[in-house]
Amino acid sequence: GEQTKIEEYLLRHFPFTMRVQHDYEVVDESLDEGYVWLRRFFPDRSMLVRWTPYADSIKINYDWIVQQRNRLAAKIYEGDVVVEDETGWEQVRFSRWPAIRVEGTWKNPTHMIGGPFRSTTFVDKRSNLIFTIDFYVQAIGQRKKPYLDQLDVMAHTFRSKSYISEEAQSGL
Repeated sequence: GEQTKIEEYLLRHFPFTMRVQHDYEVVDESLDEGYVWLRRFFPDRSMLVRWTPYADSIKINYDWIVQQRNRLAAKIYEGDVVVEDETGWEQVRFSRWPAIRVEGTWKNPTHMIGGPFRSTTFVDKRSNLIFTIDFYVQAIGQRKKPYLDQLDVMAHTFRSKSYISEEAQSGL
């Protein structure tokens, strides 16, 4: 099942919404920092949507994306970092936006844990925001790909608030 209350909450308070599977909770959020963190346990799966105002001076590339992820992860994930020699990137299309997908491994040296992550970053010109949808799995001794794919499906239900009224009018 889905959690329409969380979907409505996201839409009311943030510049986006998405469909949220059962058992996920909003565990942290910040309008000032521009993020919402959704999490589900057994196994541990997290999705973080973050946004920042777009400026021409920002060069959105692999280095910028990794730097932004590491900066926020240091704060909310207690020091997680990207393992760069196990991480790559590609240009993709994410819904209506050209995007950069970064996929690889994260680790937390303090807690001696890690796992796979995927991160998709794009500019929504209507809202003038850079969005990153980032998700990871920590499932010791289990196959991670099915959980990553499940998070990917959820990520692809993302809708920017800047398009929602138009979608409603056209019956999407």
